[in-house]
Amino acid sequence: MSTHERHVLSDGRLPFILRDYRCLGGNRASYSNWHENIELLYFLEGRATVSSNERQIEVGAGELAVINANHIHAIRADTDIHYIVLIVDRSFCLANHFDPNGVLFRPLVRDAGITHLLDTLLAEYREEEAPHRIPLIRARVLSVLALLLRDHCAAEGSEEESPHLLASIKEALGYLHAEYAEPLTLDGLAATAGISKYYLAREFRRLTGMTVIEYLNALRCEKAKPLLSEGRESIEAVARAVGFSGATYFARVFRETVGMLPSEYRKGNR
Repeated sequence: MSTHERHVLSDGRLPFILRDYRCLGGNRASYSNWHENIELLYFLEGRATVSSNERQIEVGAGELAVINANHIHAIRADTDIHYIVLIVDRSFCLANHFDPNGVLFRPLVRDAGITHLLDTLLAEYREEEAPHRIPLIRARVLSVLALLLRDHCAAEGSEEESPHLLASIKEALGYLHAEYAEPLTLDGLAATAGISKYYLAREFRRLTGMTVIEYLNALRCEKAKPLLSEGRESIEAVARAVGFSGATYFARVFRETVGMLPSEYRKGNR
């Protein structure tokens, strides 16, 4: 079962996704996902741990985490963070004569030339009525990729993960996203992934930075957020709709994961 992230482009002339994220408070984690596009995480404030396949990368302000194509990745932060995400569609890379599936970049980059280009790119993205906006943005992104290719490719043989292991973990992630509301067991998840439960438990945590139950609880909490905001169902009903056994356990996990009780989230996000 494949649930790898698919990106929807709002403008075909700009085959990129550029987002500005501010995450307040500690103990925050994003979901592990993967896609065939290159993703750059440019940190402006705070520090975070970015996992990319087997690597745990400590990234701070002024630094760039590079997510290679098809790598399982996630972000975990214990402080407030502010970062820019640039995702470059594979079609743009192919049109400029390189395939991201055949290139491996270093996971952590410190390069003033690239960060300056990204700062400029963000400003130009916001100028929606500016003349020549489209070619300027395309040129900036191509310049970023050219500098990465020239100066920040990883050495051959540095990719150590087993393709079978990565496929198994992706299968497990896909199953969790599809069946999160159902009762799940490690045995059943391991059978779906085609590996032993002990191997799955160990490698899942190593590759995602979270245990299976931590990941599942965080996923269920995220799925609960829109239901809480809508306000049509009781908190008990929301808890059961996303897979929790009851409101008490849901409230405890939600507070640990999100930083507030479900009732507080509902009040602040209606």
